Amino acid sequence: AAPLDETQHIIRKNISLADYLLAEQFQIVPSQMDVQYPDQIQYDGTANQQFLDRHHLKDREFIILNIGGGWITKILSFQQNLEIINALKKNGFTPVLLWGNNREKQSAKAISEASGTLMFDFLSFSELFDMISRSRFIITADTLALHIADVVGTKSIGIFGPTVPGRNGSLNPGSTSVYREFDCSACHRKQCRTMKCISWIGSKSIMAAVESIEASSGSDEGT
Repeated sequence: AAPLDETQHIIRKNISLADYLLAEQFQIVPSQMDVQYPDQIQYDGTANQQFLDRHHLKDREFIILNIGGGWITKILSFQQNLEIINALKKNGFTPVLLWGNNREKQSAKAISEASGTLMFDFLSFSELFDMISRSRFIITADTLALHIADVVGTKSIGIFGPTVPGRNGSLNPGSTSVYREFDCSACHRKQCRTMKCISWIGSKSIMAAVESIEASSGSDEGT
């Protein structure tokens, strides 16, 4: 078996596994390179620009709140999302809701109608990359959108319940995570009776993360 460090980030673990297999099967010396993303990626941004123009938004003037998460244990409740949206708006931020499948669309629509918050049209894979790259930052569960943000260089606030930031979180040093350790943490369960690892999250914890990420952005601008 490959001598892998099970405590490292899942992406670095997979790189280590690939290096091990290349060395064993093809005698290729491991590169020792860390995670790298393409310098330039071409996106289809036409529909996204039309959406922003229609709603009088510009790049980096809005934040994305991704209400999906794949597992029910990763998803915030209707009430949690409303509380977070109200806090964001109160503090001068413009949230826009992101959704990915039909079930998430219905949830996003209900949240949008209750809070008066915009929601994106369905985005193709290319459009998703493009829109995340245009956002000021993204608030999202441990799911595809979190890792796309890393690829395009957008900072993120990762919401973590049954998974942990050290293994699944953003590799962008300017990003942050909302996470609290419990005796059952890192269970990786898709169903749960208590949901305590996700139910504690509210506007205070999210706004604390927003302050952190905004301070980081200010620091970047000053360098």
